[in-house]
Amino acid sequence: MAELMSISRAAHRIGIAQPVVTAHIRALQDKLGVRLTIRQGRNIVLTEEGKRAYQWAKDVVMRTRELEREFQGGPQTIHGAIAIAASLTVGSYVLPGLLAEFRRLNPRSEISLSVTTPRECVEAVREGECDFGVTILDSGQNADGLEISRLWEEKMVLVAAPNSALVDASVAASAIAVLPFVAAQGGTPRRDIEDNALRLHGIVRHRIELEIGHAEGMKEAVINDAGVAFLFESSVRRDVRHGALRLVATLGLEITAPVYLIARRGKSLSAAQQEMFDFITQSLRHTTPAPADPCDT
Repeated sequence: MAELMSISRAAHRIGIAQPVVTAHIRALQDKLGVRLTIRQGRNIVLTEEGKRAYQWAKDVVMRTRELEREFQGGPQTIHGAIAIAASLTVGSYVLPGLLAEFRRLNPRSEISLSVTTPRECVEAVREGECDFGVTILDSGQNADGLEISRLWEEKMVLVAAPNSALVDASVAASAIAVLPFVAAQGGTPRRDIEDNALRLHGIVRHRIELEIGHAEGMKEAVINDAGVAFLFESSVRRDVRHGALRLVATLGLEITAPVYLIARRGKSLSAAQQEMFDFITQSLRHTTPAPADPCDT
């Protein structure tokens, strides 16, 4: 992407005039004594030397972001800035309660949670925008330079509207293929996990009625009886408990997805970041988290 970006687009992206960007590139070329860019058609692309300079610049930006967060709290304190990335279900239903608990124990900490796609979550950690991430993983994701450890296996459960006639209280694996489904969008890690697990049981669904990119939208469609859906257990506990959704037993079929803790290899964590890293690891490893429901307290 960066190798093919025009100077005008780059200038617009960083909010300065194009001649200023051009002047900076020329000054850097003069200082280094090499060509960093060449023209290719209508685009300006990086030379091999330019690619190396670009990687160096990315590293400088990444380490600057990390250093700012690490020093924000001052020496020898359990406070400061902590930036976490998480995939949609983890970031929406699992981590917020844990972060609130950590904040109560460490009231001077400053916590930022980015909830995004698994691929963007990994890139945020790799680029230094976040200190670590908690996410499912895209099967094609490049994990170079990352430390990855499995935290838990998140169960996917089949849910329907409480009074739906689309499915009984239980369904055999062989009958799942013909049910009407609300599903995540095709090609996403969330959908791939679901489809691949079903294929292992010889199941290929024929009726995807709606594709929706977030669990809340999927749940709302199911509540309105647009279809049934496989959803992560963490995202539906409260809805099932309060009667908004009902669980459908899937006889002879169980689907789970591993959730991982990821960090950049060799990254030095501040005291606050290490405390949070350990807190998440100890709270979630080898368990299926059950977020607290405020209505139950």
